[in-house]
Amino acid sequence: MHQPRQIYASAADRRHGRRWARRHRPFWVPAAVLAVALSPARRCAVLPETAVRTAIAAVAAVAANVLLRAIAVALFDIPDEFEHLALRAVVISTLAGVVAAGVVYAVIARFASDPARTFTIVAVVALLLSLLAPLSVGLEDPPEYPGTDAGSVGTMMAMHVVAAAIAIAALTRR
Repeated sequence: MHQPRQIYASAADRRHGRRWARRHRPFWVPAAVLAVALSPARRCAVLPETAVRTAIAAVAAVAANVLLRAIAVALFDIPDEFEHLALRAVVISTLAGVVAAGVVYAVIARFASDPARTFTIVAVVALLLSLLAPLSVGLEDPPEYPGTDAGSVGTMMAMHVVAAAIAIAALTRR
C-alpha cells in the first residue's frame, strides 16, 4: 500500500512530526501568500492606524456634509419634509458610509500589495454605484417625497462625492 507524501509547513514542524493538513488552507492559496497575509505583524500594524484614520475621516465628512446641507437648504429652499436631507439622516448615513469605507480599507490593506491604489479603485466604483440612489429619488414620476427637485438631488449627489473624497484622502494618505 502506497503512503502519501508527508507535507510539513516548516522545518520545525518536520522535526516535531507536525504534518501540514490540506484542510488548513484552500488549494488555490499558496502557503507563502497565506503566511504573509496572516502574519501578526502586518495585521497589528494596519488596524490601529486605519481606525484612527477612519475616525478622522468620519468627523471631517460629517462636518462637511452638514455644512453642505445647511448651504443647500438655504440656497435651494429645500423643505424640511424632504427626509433624505434631514440632519439626522445626513449624519447617520455619512457615518455609516465612512465606517464601511474604513472596514473595506482594512481588509484591502491586509491582503493587497498596493492598498492605496486598490482602495481608490474600489471606492470610486462604490461611489459611482452609490450615486444611483439619489438619481432614483430624482427620477421618480411623480416624486414620492415633497421637495424632490434638481437642487435636492444634486445636493445628495454632492454629499456622496464629498464623503467619498474625504474617506479616500484620509485612508490612503501615507
